[in-house]
Amino acid sequence: MRSVRSMLLVAVVFLFAAPIHSSATAPKTQAAETAARFYLRWRNTVLNAKSGDEITPFFDAETKDEFTMAAPSDRADMLAMMKRVFGMETDVKVVKETATPSGATLSLEAVDSDKKPVVSSVVVVKENGAWKMTNAVERWKPKG
Repeated sequence: MRSVRSMLLVAVVFLFAAPIHSSATAPKTQAAETAARFYLRWRNTVLNAKSGDEITPFFDAETKDEFTMAAPSDRADMLAMMKRVFGMETDVKVVKETATPSGATLSLEAVDSDKKPVVSSVVVVKENGAWKMTNAVERWKPKG
């Protein structure tokens, strides 16, 4: 019986120690990440997300609050819509990153569903030292 308690105690310690370690190292990783890399990671996460919980860490505080206040079915609908919209362009590349007082503006190039080149831009912000997405909307238009 004592052995079982000891094993449970060790398991609990590992469960609580792992998040402390990962959160302690996360800022170092994020600090080195460029706005461009963050944005491409964001797009990839949206396209592959199974639930809204996977994308909320990318949101700034205001956007996260708005998203989480929505009913679960509405959040699922929003994620499905984001996947459809993000899936319309492929081969997305950040071609320019311009620093702004609140973060960066990224100039984007991609290919649309008709296999024609398109361009857009998006704003990412710094919040507490980490890159975050706002309610920014990409407005893709033909290149040229």
